[in-house]
Amino acid sequence: MASTRAAIYLHIGRNKAGSTTLQDFFAAQAGWLAAHGITYALFGHFCGTYPGLPGYASHLDLIAALRAEPATSMLISNEWIAAMPADFIAPMIRDLAGLDVRVLLYVRPYRAWVQSCYGNALRDGTNGSDFDIYLERLAPQVSVWPALRQWGEGLGWDRVRVRSIDPLDLQNGDLVADCLAAMGVPAPAHHAVPPSNANPNWMVLELLRLASGGVDRTEWESAWLERADIIMALAAESLAACGVALPPARYLTPAQASWLTDLYNRDIGAIAAHTGAALRPDGGAHATARPFLPSASHIPAALLHDLAARAPDWLAEMLRGLNPA
Repeated sequence: MASTRAAIYLHIGRNKAGSTTLQDFFAAQAGWLAAHGITYALFGHFCGTYPGLPGYASHLDLIAALRAEPATSMLISNEWIAAMPADFIAPMIRDLAGLDVRVLLYVRPYRAWVQSCYGNALRDGTNGSDFDIYLERLAPQVSVWPALRQWGEGLGWDRVRVRSIDPLDLQNGDLVADCLAAMGVPAPAHHAVPPSNANPNWMVLELLRLASGGVDRTEWESAWLERADIIMALAAESLAACGVALPPARYLTPAQASWLTDLYNRDIGAIAAHTGAALRPDGGAHATARPFLPSASHIPAALLHDLAARAPDWLAEMLRGLNPA
């Protein structure tokens, strides 16, 4: 997909599919990218979040900057582009259509994706509901195909590159190297970066849900994020200190898992038909019943006791209301 003329490499996500890992690399290696003719710029709500990097609030600002520097390609990475409603995407596609735009998208099997989204929403406080309720609300957003189809039909499928984050779908089995290859940029000698923004285990997630009080926040709140950090740190300490095994938990029911598996495999079939990218299918769903819907009430008493002993007053009070199964 590399081009000899200035291009816009538009990494549109998706969220919870390696986007933060890529963005951390792009920011840290902006000089490497620049040396290979690509300016990494922040876009949309990310503007101003990383000192020293250019930022553009809208795609029109980005287009103007590209035209002002026609010899320099631009790299934009914003995972929420893939989640934008159709009426937001349409004008962006229309205005970009005359330029050399290369759309980059990474996906992951939907079974893993929805569980990762659930954990992330608990961590940032935007969800306070249990998994089943959360998945019911998320269901219309699970498929990446409607947004991807809009980009492919608007710009041409030859300008769309899709890979999954499965190492077997990536060049050299590496996410960063694969994305760089899509832009015709060699990987630095020491480019390995640890995965970013990974979710903790179910005990920690369900403690966060308990602390949320069932409230779905519409935006990040600093007070909540501080409490979430405290809960995650103390829970990790208790798990390390107690040596108590957590009861096995699974968020998906067999029906949920089957639906997500089938949807993903249909979507990657459509992707293969339009782009030629034959991604590995999701190999199967859960055949047995879910042991229990994970909740803080299933955390072993010994872990709760240790955690309460470490906890500040507000957390200790919250834990006293639990009746472990």
